[in-house]
Amino acid sequence: MPAAGNLSSEAIAFDYDDLQRPTSMTGKTSYVTDTVYSPTSEVKQLELSTGVGKKAWETFSYEKGTTRLTRSTVDVEGEAGQTGTVKSSQYSYDQSGDILSVSDTAGASPDVQCFAYDSGKRLSEAWTPAATVAQATGYGTVHGGQNGTAPGACAAAPGEQALGGPAPYWTSYTVDAIGNRTEEVRHDTALDPAGDVTRAYAYGEGDAGPHALTKVTESTPAGDRQSTYDYDATGNTTARTLGGDTQTLDWNAEGKLARATQADGEQTTYLYNADGDRIVRRDATATTVYLPGMELRLPKGGTEVEATRYYSFSGQTVAVRQDNGDLSFLTSDHQGTSGLAIKSATGAVSQRRFDPYGADRGTPTGTWPGEKGFVGGTQDEQAGLTHLGAREYDADSGKFISPDPLIDYTSPEQMNAYSYAHNSPVTFADPSGEIIAECGLGLMTCHGGRPTTDKAEQAQDTQRQAASHVAAAEHRSSQARQSVKHTATVIIKIVKDLVGVDAALDCFSSGDIGACGETLLNVAGSFAGGIAGKILRKYGAPWKWKEGYKLAKRVTGLVEDLIDGVREIGRASKNLDKAKDALKVAREKTKAAVAKAKSLSKKESCHSFLPGTKVLLSNGTTKPIEDVALGDQIKATDPETGETTTREVVGTILTKDDKEFVDLTVTTASAAGTEKPGSPAPPASLVATTTHPFWVESADRWIDAGGLRPGMTLHTSTGDRVTITATHQYTKLQRTHDLTVEGVHTYYVLAGATPVLVHNTGGNGHMCDISVTSSDGSTSNIALESGDMTPEEAALGYPNNSAFTHTEHRFSRMSGASTGPKVSLANDPFAGKSPLNAGDAVRMQGQLPPCSRCKGAMNRMVNELGVSVTYEWSGAKGAGSWTAGRRRR
Repeated sequence: MPAAGNLSSEAIAFDYDDLQRPTSMTGKTSYVTDTVYSPTSEVKQLELSTGVGKKAWETFSYEKGTTRLTRSTVDVEGEAGQTGTVKSSQYSYDQSGDILSVSDTAGASPDVQCFAYDSGKRLSEAWTPAATVAQATGYGTVHGGQNGTAPGACAAAPGEQALGGPAPYWTSYTVDAIGNRTEEVRHDTALDPAGDVTRAYAYGEGDAGPHALTKVTESTPAGDRQSTYDYDATGNTTARTLGGDTQTLDWNAEGKLARATQADGEQTTYLYNADGDRIVRRDATATTVYLPGMELRLPKGGTEVEATRYYSFSGQTVAVRQDNGDLSFLTSDHQGTSGLAIKSATGAVSQRRFDPYGADRGTPTGTWPGEKGFVGGTQDEQAGLTHLGAREYDADSGKFISPDPLIDYTSPEQMNAYSYAHNSPVTFADPSGEIIAECGLGLMTCHGGRPTTDKAEQAQDTQRQAASHVAAAEHRSSQARQSVKHTATVIIKIVKDLVGVDAALDCFSSGDIGACGETLLNVAGSFAGGIAGKILRKYGAPWKWKEGYKLAKRVTGLVEDLIDGVREIGRASKNLDKAKDALKVAREKTKAAVAKAKSLSKKESCHSFLPGTKVLLSNGTTKPIEDVALGDQIKATDPETGETTTREVVGTILTKDDKEFVDLTVTTASAAGTEKPGSPAPPASLVATTTHPFWVESADRWIDAGGLRPGMTLHTSTGDRVTITATHQYTKLQRTHDLTVEGVHTYYVLAGATPVLVHNTGGNGHMCDISVTSSDGSTSNIALESGDMTPEEAALGYPNNSAFTHTEHRFSRMSGASTGPKVSLANDPFAGKSPLNAGDAVRMQGQLPPCSRCKGAMNRMVNELGVSVTYEWSGAKGAGSWTAGRRRR
């Protein structure tokens, strides 16, 4: 992690066991010092320690069969090495997996939360009854062949006994058939109906859609009040009038919240990167920059940046370091919401609680480090929202303020575009803002929303699953061997003096059990009968017959168990061999995928210029690239649209060891300062890393500096023509600089006196893998590459010729779809090469997100041909997916 604020740079290292499961994490100090796994690779315990100060332990228990999380405890080291339990949570479930209760018995007063559901599995009641420790105890699945029990405190219906605990509440929810919450009752904690607060929800008024909340009428003991909500044509909330004050919300072209303006005019603005991830927030108090694993905050009017750094391990955030260097361990619930922060130096504990939908519950203790809140989202106090991945969430209403960009037509609850987690926020979670997460209750946290399209991450997931299968197979094999060994030992003890097969049986009790199978199976038939006869002869006296018969029957049964056990060893051994082979293959694939990802990351990161290279600012002046700072306004152009705008610098990049460079020699016609218009200026030099893309006017596309050739012309801000006359590539270790620019990610650097357009991400042609599944289940695969413009495409002229070289657009024409009403392409070499039939399913996997023209081309495939199209990408601009032809909900 880079240095920022008062935090120095830090390299994070992980240790792994033989099954490639992480066991420890170390940076400038240690963070996780030990990890214990179950036989099926669930985390059973984490030891958190910096090596000095106080240790903490998180311990997890799981239900046999379902692997649902049943208990979670947190212990903290105290004085003289003594430990104290600061959290002891228990979870109970119904047979379908809905959580019936979550109880914490560690405090002076147990915190018991009970939950009830309607017939659609939506949360209908949540309450905290008063309880003793005994009444609060209960975990596991109730009924259904499991031995779980619910806490006795939850047996009575809500309202039939007093509320209690450190943060008491009782809330009732009513949800209609299409997933809209229609009523919410926040009951008086003293159970006085006169103190209840009732909220009625209305939807779809005016032009709003059927799931869009338009009004909340709240009836309280002190009077009534009303909140209203307005929307734009795409379903984004544009205004919220809460308590008489109106907050207006503005959205950018990608459907992201760009600005929130309070009734008093106070504004909060937001910037996003090309992947749609929020990277900057500006409010009345500070400017905050969000980086992977870090937050950088510059207080308004201040000059010193305050850094906060987060550390993640095995799917959860386990620690946070503040700008003053203080480190706190974080412990989370089953959904990834951190509830405890433990100072590593002293063991002091801060605690906070949330209600099922993420609103604050009770009074927190201590000071919480960082901005992360409900399900790990970023708390935006100025706007009154929580940032969850792709969307903004309002915990007060339990709804997102914009529609889910993804839809699952097989899930009626998910088709409600605004509801949170299917209206079942205890069992499910939506930390990504895109479809509920797969909340594995046998795991520590919820994951996802949208499945990853990152090849390295997919390979690592496959390897983790394979490692789990190996662990399970080893456990099964070990159990079978132990069972056989035990049975053989019992038999030997009984028959040692009666038969002469001690050696065969002793093989099982002391030797290589796997090598004993054939020996046993060869003698088992005769042995079972022979030993029975010898026992009966030994007990030949009539008064001993009964005793002898019982012993012979027992030995015969033990031998049969022994035979079954050997067969089970054989089956387990075969399964273990298969699992190990699968793990070997998975490791090889992971190694290759990670190596490829590192190679691409290294290649894509090296887009830089030497110190002294001048950058064109929006006011026409220039500044050396090493002096450009966050917030500087520069001139940027989108070459595909021709639009030139002022953009803000949102990131500066310093690389200390770039080594592959190209020295470009260029001349400029009609250059400022020449005596005759059109005459060439003196040659000028510009040095860039070989992978830095330049917009080449003569090719009408981005080309890396290493691919530039004499005679090519570059795009300028002045209209002058800059021509490359010579190139020279060389190797030298050199400090270099680059910029991250808001929006189009382009800027101008000076070649001599003339600004030329460059990009800070890759611009070469890229591959797209396409698979088509027909209605009969057969599949076909096609690989396409963008770029290399054909003469027919080139004849279209800019900007159509550029768009028509994109892989999505080319395959649309190959499938038989039209080029749209405005542009026609004569003699198109791609037209009709791979015709599609109605009902075909197309999956396209590229490296860059689709441009607007490509989206239009894919939509035409859906609307004209009756097929379905999903485009996924993973590369220089991140990873994601887009489905063509989606209608507004």
